[in-house]
Amino acid sequence: KLTRGGATLLGAARVAVAATLFVAALYSITSGRPCSGRPALTAASSWTTRPRSVFFAPSALPPPPPPALLGDRMVSQTAPLSVGDGPPLRARRRERRKLLPVRPRSDLVATASTSVWHALGDSLAFVHVLCSRFSIGQGRQSALVAARLALFVSICAPSIRAQTDGRFVWLLYVDESLLPADRTALEEAVRGIAGAHIVALPKDGEHAAAYEAPCLRQISLAGLPTDPPSALSGAHRRRVYLTSRLDADDALDSSFFAAVHGRVASAAAGGGGDGGGADGFPLYLCHLHALAWLPSTTAGSGVVSTEDAIASWHCLTPGLTKASFSREARSVHAVSHTEVRKGSRRVALLDSGERWSGPVRARTVTSDGLKGVRSARETAVGGGGEGKRAGAPARDADDGTVPWAARYGISPAELRRANEELTRLEARVAEERVSPDGNDCVADFSCALHLGKKAPARLARLTKLAKGKLKKGRSSRRESSLSSRRPSRRRGEPGSAHDSAELRRHRSRD
Repeated sequence: KLTRGGATLLGAARVAVAATLFVAALYSITSGRPCSGRPALTAASSWTTRPRSVFFAPSALPPPPPPALLGDRMVSQTAPLSVGDGPPLRARRRERRKLLPVRPRSDLVATASTSVWHALGDSLAFVHVLCSRFSIGQGRQSALVAARLALFVSICAPSIRAQTDGRFVWLLYVDESLLPADRTALEEAVRGIAGAHIVALPKDGEHAAAYEAPCLRQISLAGLPTDPPSALSGAHRRRVYLTSRLDADDALDSSFFAAVHGRVASAAAGGGGDGGGADGFPLYLCHLHALAWLPSTTAGSGVVSTEDAIASWHCLTPGLTKASFSREARSVHAVSHTEVRKGSRRVALLDSGERWSGPVRARTVTSDGLKGVRSARETAVGGGGEGKRAGAPARDADDGTVPWAARYGISPAELRRANEELTRLEARVAEERVSPDGNDCVADFSCALHLGKKAPARLARLTKLAKGKLKKGRSSRRESSLSSRRPSRRRGEPGSAHDSAELRRHRSRD
């Protein structure tokens, strides 16, 4: 009996073991998961000879592709995991969540419903691109980039954030020379500005071709949709394409975009004396008068003066705008600001006529042309401007003459920070720019310092700045001595009878 009972137990154990092995083998075949001691399944190995869909175990999955950069946003390219004959749906979802990239910041993500088109009255739809460039080809010059960042954060970005009309797209171009930390600082500076996008220029490409391109082509570089929504795509609406330019160290009046859109609507309707309808386009809009801000070691917030276009055919670059009905019209960057008012171009002036108004131009050592630039050690309240564009005597920027916060969105604290940084970095920036490593030249951006008949004088001035040899008051004494010998103003210079008549004529037309 004992023998017969033992045999019965042994038989039952064998059946249980066989059943367990059968279930394990069946599970491994259907799920793709290995039994103990077997390697993980991959695309190249299969336990069956017949073709079948294979589930990739997490350890064998290829790494997800890096997020695609569209402007300043990251868009995930990770595709859903293959279903195949793999594990249950719940397990696949868990594995997928582990592999998905972190969600980008919501303020830097464009949704499919984002539109760059806006209505302008009952018969027009428009798109408006503001184009700026930041240290193209100069990203490795640490002092120069730090100084320009201070100007951008304190002067440029606040003025765009304060705009009363937000119907625009701001494209801030950078290139591969800019360090990641500096790009992050730019992203933080434009955080919360609707329509602001940082766009990386193509590596080793023709940079000017990007920001001189038609506005819709530039918008596509930022990954934004270019087609107008159905509400604005009717045949009764004509499409207007606007492009404006702004250097990354300048500022615009908070009503700039509202003024431009109003002038374009008036011109398209035939008002304002700009020709009206298609005959008034392309239309250029610009300023002839601006404020000049200069850092100073004697004024805590720097000093401010005024300046004017130096000839009757010039326009100032901050806010220079082109409006066209042509989809393929090149941007305003393709037109020289020194020739805008030549020939038969239609031009409308944006100047208000107030003395302490207009865009703000930072005149610092970071400038490539060095026009109107003086050392912070020789810039003081009451000093005169430099050169033919000189305007009113310099005033303390913090004396209340200019309503910085109300008109430009710039706080006194921001001006003080910019002044501190520029005075601290002035000599380092000058030294960096005259060094062999600073002799870069990017077409249409940073060649003025190294090319042309004035290049030797500019480099010599930077050399003196780098060595600290410029003394306070030297420039002012030189200007006063020259003014006594200076001949009468030529036709078209600020202050001449012709220039005054030109301003009156345009203001009466506008």
